[in-house]
Amino acid sequence: MAARAGFPCVECHRPAYDAATDPDHVASGYPTTCVTCHSLGAWTPADFTGHDAFWPLLGKHADVGCESCHADGYAGTPTDCDSCHHPDYVAAEDPDHVAAGYPRRCEVCHTAAGWNPAEFEGHDAYW
Repeated sequence: MAARAGFPCVECHRPAYDAATDPDHVASGYPTTCVTCHSLGAWTPADFTGHDAFWPLLGKHADVGCESCHADGYAGTPTDCDSCHHPDYVAAEDPDHVAAGYPRRCEVCHTAAGWNPAEFEGHDAYW
């Protein structure tokens, strides 16, 4: 998207893009279309408004900083729960998720609003 006079943002703002370290735009592979995250009026606060098209930031996910999910880059970040929450799955003791053979798809029992309460549809058929 061209911001001014038909020129792409990066034609003027490449030095700022290359120098950005928090987050590191180059290493993270951020787009060079500045308006993807920044407004025409200010650099801060930056907000990636297109994020919800790929991964809606609902519930507790809205409170997590970008770098928590995008530490290794911008593109190709997995969207399955287990990619981030596998340590929680393995550490769960009440009940022990691994021993019980619970699915590794967190959303089967949990919501983005929080881990508790958890709903296990079909629970009464087993217990």
